[in-house]
Amino acid sequence: MPHACLGSASTTDWDDDNIAKGYGHRRLLDGHDAGVEGNGQRATGWNRLSSRPCVGKRNNSLMSFNMHEQPTGPARRRLLLAAAGLATAALSGVATARLATPQQMRGPFYPDRMPLDQDNDLTRLMDRGPSQGEITDLSGRILDVDGTPINDALVEIWQCDANGRYIHTGDQGGRRRDPGFQGYGKTRSGSDGRYRFRTIKPVPYPGRAPHIHVAVTAPGRKPLVTQLYVEGARENSRDFLRSLLSAEELAAVTVPFRPSRDGSGHLAARFDIVMT
Repeated sequence: MPHACLGSASTTDWDDDNIAKGYGHRRLLDGHDAGVEGNGQRATGWNRLSSRPCVGKRNNSLMSFNMHEQPTGPARRRLLLAAAGLATAALSGVATARLATPQQMRGPFYPDRMPLDQDNDLTRLMDRGPSQGEITDLSGRILDVDGTPINDALVEIWQCDANGRYIHTGDQGGRRRDPGFQGYGKTRSGSDGRYRFRTIKPVPYPGRAPHIHVAVTAPGRKPLVTQLYVEGARENSRDFLRSLLSAEELAAVTVPFRPSRDGSGHLAARFDIVMT
């Protein structure tokens, strides 16, 4: 007589897959030297629905029911509990899907001549003195919509200096350009998806709220160009490009800049980026 495998005898008998973890390198800053590889930190894990064969467990024995019989009493209650558990797991999987980071225009000031330094420390350019502005440790992870870390993604950032000037020949602003600010940097994500930059807290200039341009390129992924905004900046409500985003999209690209916990006196900001 054929039998159908229907599940565990109780909800406590179901085994969830362990959270997948991995360890790898990431690019770190070491003093003022940028781009040094160090030991990775804990990688991001993600929950997965079990793919094991449908085998019920109770007192170490297999459970099955005759396909032509309708279970009653305790057996029926066990089946209902198991079905409810599966439904909850499916719904929770849908809820963990992440919003893709919204695309925004690249803007006219992507460097038309690259600085001699192009590492992930924008606060020092060659052997010149430190840059002006509030030093900020900007870090985060590159993820897909399921929360899986994306390894070896190229992450680029560019922004104006503390005087509102870009490293671009088309920027003819009135204030002097900061000679110590790199203006552009790049790095690659580690196996845990993490990236890191040392830069300055962005400042406003006429017509724009404080922002940092970010571009991410990864094999097999659609290239992403977006802009990162400062939570609480007065100019946010008057920025035209920012006003084009929905409330959910704004939440995804607006980040608090808070005092770092490392005692350095610098700021820290975290920006996770989700690619499709």
